[in-house]
Amino acid sequence: MATTEAKVAGSSSAAGLSWARVCKECGQLHEGSDCHLYEYQDEVDDELVCHICLQPLLRPMDTPCGHTYCFHCLSNFLKEQDFCPVDRQRLQLHQCRPSSLLVRNLLDKLTVMCPHSAECQLKMQRCELQPHLHNRCPVFRRLREEAEKRKRPSWNELKGRKSDGESSADAKHSATLSQNPSRDQPEPGLINPAYEESEDEINYKVEVLSACQCV
Repeated sequence: MATTEAKVAGSSSAAGLSWARVCKECGQLHEGSDCHLYEYQDEVDDELVCHICLQPLLRPMDTPCGHTYCFHCLSNFLKEQDFCPVDRQRLQLHQCRPSSLLVRNLLDKLTVMCPHSAECQLKMQRCELQPHLHNRCPVFRRLREEAEKRKRPSWNELKGRKSDGESSADAKHSATLSQNPSRDQPEPGLINPAYEESEDEINYKVEVLSACQCV
């Protein structure tokens, strides 16, 4: 039996965490190219431990020579080498196969603790950690809400955008009027409120109407 120590390098309290940096699968802080980190609570059988990272297997892969490694560990190793890390037999990644369902189920049932133990002390099977983080963990929920708030514009920003839009519309309207001052103005001669008929013009119209009626 191998005693697997809890990995604490990536775990911490909520201080220093951010939604952009934290891993969405294991809840820890680690580089994207690194393996996921888990805080195992029990001893793990040697047969379930990767011989490269010395941690319980993740996505286990079996070699033709009978050894098992994490997919991530083995693929990175074979980028630079062409042999099995244990017996040094010639090996290429395409020759390896995923481990049996039994082995994968045993690994998924390993007990781990929520990495944000300062606020969440729940223990669960490894396969249940990701759903726990996204649905129940208070730290994960707070980090997600803070990230969403930063994406949403504040009321002052919305108000400022509205004012900028109105100012821009007014400026465009003023520019249009300056380029075409006759726009929105009535055509000359159609309406002239200052015009008043003289008495002679009125008498003339009366005479014309009378003559038309006589005819």
